[in-house]
Amino acid sequence: LSITAVVVFSLFFAPLRGLFWQGLRNRQNRRRTELERLLLDAHLLANHGRLNPEELALHRGEPLPKARRHLDFLKAQGWVEPKEGGFQFTEPGLQKALALKETLRLRS
Repeated sequence: LSITAVVVFSLFFAPLRGLFWQGLRNRQNRRRTELERLLLDAHLLANHGRLNPEELALHRGEPLPKARRHLDFLKAQGWVEPKEGGFQFTEPGLQKALALKETLRLRS
């Protein structure tokens, strides 16, 4: 019984290999991927002069309040700033988006 408990415990919590750590890594990867997609979608809309909550919601197929939260998050990161009729990229945000596009281009 105690050996079984040790084996089960190690399956779940083995450092950097257990199911717990794998789940944590998957969660971090999902968050990173979602952020990258958000940044690229916002950059695409900004290039067409349409970076606002309504266009972002329509483009991403998400509710308007969620699109507002996403733009607020990008603003809090210092990557976008409000402008008349919507948002525009700041220099750091533009550099981040362009670097991400280049990274994705190199991976393909």
